[in-house]
Amino acid sequence: MSRLELRWARGIRIGAVLLASLGIVLAGLPPVAAQTSSDILAPDGYQVTQYASGFTSTTAFDRAPNGDLYVVDSGANFGYPPGAQLPSVKIWKVSNGNPSLIYNGDAQKGLTAPALGIAVKDPDTIFVNDYSGLNRVHADGSVQHLLDLPAKGDHGDDHIAIGKDNKLYWGEGSATNSGVVGEDNQSVTGWLKNNPSFHDIACKDVTLSGQNWTSKDVLGGSDNTVTTGPFLPFGTAATAGQVIKGAVPCTSSVMRANMDGSGLEMVAWGFRNPYGIGFAPDDSPLKGSLIVANNGADVRGSRPIESDGDDLYAVVPGGWYGWPDILDEQPTTEPRFAPSDPNKAGVPMALQSPTQQDALSALTHFQKGVSADGFAFSTSDTFGWKGDLFIAEWGALGFGLQPPHGLPGFDVIRVNFDANPQGIVVGANKSIFLTNKIQGAASTNGLNGFEHPIDVRFSADGATMYVLDYGIGGKPGTGKVWAVKRTGNGAPGGTAPSNAAAPPPTQGPAPAGAPPAAAPASATATPAPTAVPTLAAVPAVAASGTANVTVANFAYEPQTLTVTPGTTVTWTNTDTVQHTVTWDDRSVDSGLFGLDQTFSYTFTQPGTYGYFCIPHGSPGAGMYGTVIVSNG
Repeated sequence: MSRLELRWARGIRIGAVLLASLGIVLAGLPPVAAQTSSDILAPDGYQVTQYASGFTSTTAFDRAPNGDLYVVDSGANFGYPPGAQLPSVKIWKVSNGNPSLIYNGDAQKGLTAPALGIAVKDPDTIFVNDYSGLNRVHADGSVQHLLDLPAKGDHGDDHIAIGKDNKLYWGEGSATNSGVVGEDNQSVTGWLKNNPSFHDIACKDVTLSGQNWTSKDVLGGSDNTVTTGPFLPFGTAATAGQVIKGAVPCTSSVMRANMDGSGLEMVAWGFRNPYGIGFAPDDSPLKGSLIVANNGADVRGSRPIESDGDDLYAVVPGGWYGWPDILDEQPTTEPRFAPSDPNKAGVPMALQSPTQQDALSALTHFQKGVSADGFAFSTSDTFGWKGDLFIAEWGALGFGLQPPHGLPGFDVIRVNFDANPQGIVVGANKSIFLTNKIQGAASTNGLNGFEHPIDVRFSADGATMYVLDYGIGGKPGTGKVWAVKRTGNGAPGGTAPSNAAAPPPTQGPAPAGAPPAAAPASATATPAPTAVPTLAAVPAVAASGTANVTVANFAYEPQTLTVTPGTTVTWTNTDTVQHTVTWDDRSVDSGLFGLDQTFSYTFTQPGTYGYFCIPHGSPGAGMYGTVIVSNG
């Protein structure tokens, strides 16, 4: 799901990411000594160390061909009080853990906050997306503006990738939460008064349903209300059958251009905020496809949307991916999308008669609110998990997510892709690869761990993973780069390492072979998650039966269930609200499932498996349960 949009520097507006701390950092920082973090749980045989630090509100990084990392300080104002001195955009080069400034917005001109994306062709050809559009930054820090882009709304010009065709690809976020300009675009995201005529721009002609939405007239300075239609300026009503002409550049899209800014074209559209972007390796199951991580809609604004998860897409040129009317492959008229609606009527459509068949499907969905952002693929047997995708989850801040102990995200997720004998991807399995010992941002729990992981890259040889950490909102210099290496004690090269031991009361999984498969959830929009890896030195046992857990009155019944290995347990929700079945270490997550929907999982190995409901519990508290798998 989308991250909370934030108000940007110099009164401009909020951007695409939940951006955090801003500040001024001087060039020439000394090399950073490797500092192991015992507060970040990693798979057995992997070690996490602090590689570089001193960054502020950092949103993206990229690796140059020579191995240097280039880091963007965005200039965002999240965490700063009104009227505070805000930092400028900066571009850092990190060589062997030592950051040095390439572009310093305190002394140089050319980039405007917020800067969200970066791609490095060589040290003199650095592409940066900022508030104005696409730019090239040279090795001496000079800036060449290449393209004006429509980044004046909730979301900006996002991450950038360089294709094998030597073209630049990037995500262009939506101007609004769900297609309609409303009061939230001033009160929450802060751009409406500065850009009162701005709105979402369709990439192709669209026909409106005639549905309008009402909000307070924040521009008129009174208590009056205004009516606004989709893809129209604030206060402009739509009529049924009205045609909105498409244009390029457009919002909620993936765009492409030559490296000099010429040849701008739309690649695909119908995304809300396609923040993360990159190409799969040619030898992976995705066979070189363009991949996009999309932030789903929030419960806010004139057209609030409930239960829209974040998405991972393989982009088909010319394809439409559903926003603002088809979300998670379902129309917004489905009851799940209506927040606190006793009639369960869903959310009216903005466009005229789009269908589920019109929108292309996702590879997988992520939990609501995690803000799934930058990613990279493992290409090395030395690191392991070759061909798998690793994606940073920034972490949730709100918009209907109020579990009593922590919020989802703040981790790095591994996605493994299943292919059939013909080589076609038929499924995606997710599991936590890195996470804090205590759920949530590290600073809220006194940990030396992830604050807001936002991007992932690998070293040139593929042996080291780098994770970019946005830092603490309002505290300059708290952004970091973490390095993750295999120490040689993990699983054999190229095979699946085990997950780290989870906090009590769950018995953490230990090294073993392939993890057991989770049975797919029935009647659930969220694909079945990856199972917990098997426990060490315990042979698998054939399936021996089934068991059931009823989800009723905000409780699991029975709360503690004992089964034998091979048993498939099915949870059935009889409440009218949505729940989850989520392992204490979050390595398995059912996603939200509603009334009369089910989730099933086959337990193949002995152990104690604690689980909880993310919206209504936490490990060992609130709405939680335990499955004990025993040979007798």
